[in-house]
Amino acid sequence: MAVEADPPGWRAGSSSDNGPLRIVRGRVNTTVTATILSGAGFTINRTGVGLLTVTYSTAFPTGLVPAVTLTGEGDATSIIEAGITNGGNVVASFTTQLYRNTTNAAVDGIFNFHVIGLASP
Repeated sequence: MAVEADPPGWRAGSSSDNGPLRIVRGRVNTTVTATILSGAGFTINRTGVGLLTVTYSTAFPTGLVPAVTLTGEGDATSIIEAGITNGGNVVASFTTQLYRNTTNAAVDGIFNFHVIGLASP
């Protein structure tokens, strides 16, 4: 499958049933000044310690919820929850929370994410 640049995301060859795929990926720091360290095609909003909403610049089509994978960096934090938000007629964002492995306390840190879903028609 070929992957081509298509800012603000990436497009991959067709899926077997519904057309081309789009990939949004990034690396984010959830500190007080929440920062996008790499990636494009999304914005971020920190709403608490380790709590962040990632909103796609272009939402995914209705009824075709994208797959979201998240990985915390370092051995002190892990991502243990992520929710998909349906913003009206399109899937527009997800929210995630970072926790410390040893105490389960909310903590700021760095995480990486990948979102893969069908491109808009």
